[in-house]
Amino acid sequence: MFLFFCLFLLHRFFTEEQQLRLGAGLAKNEHIIEFAAANAKIGERAGAAIAKGLTLNKSIGIVNLESNLLGGPGLEALADLLLVNTTIKELLINNQRTAIPSKAETKLANAIEKNTSLQKLGYVCRDQACRQKIDKFIFRNKDLARQARVAASKKK
Repeated sequence: MFLFFCLFLLHRFFTEEQQLRLGAGLAKNEHIIEFAAANAKIGERAGAAIAKGLTLNKSIGIVNLESNLLGGPGLEALADLLLVNTTIKELLINNQRTAIPSKAETKLANAIEKNTSLQKLGYVCRDQACRQKIDKFIFRNKDLARQARVAASKKK
């Protein structure tokens, strides 16, 4: 039996079809705690499939999809993911090679408002209002995590 704690993908080894199947596989995997696919040429379809798989995953805490081709639909799928997943603490999506529309940034900001577990977001919004909203709720989530740690240490 093999246990993977971190899964790192390199673009030269994975086709889009394999990336789509990987998304489905992430839903069932309970052993991976970090998923890194930076610069893996993940497009909108594969990004949406990965987000769908992560929706059901309850073990992954760090997701790194930096330097890919997610675009608006991929970012919107990740926003939908944040509405239901409570295990992801860190989401890194900087430096996407395709333009991200402000509609997708707004959807991401609204999703982070409803999510109380995400503590780190690696993304630079072009829309200042979205950036401020994201910063506000990331700070809130960090404070909630700090309060939970303090309460747990007092119980010991």
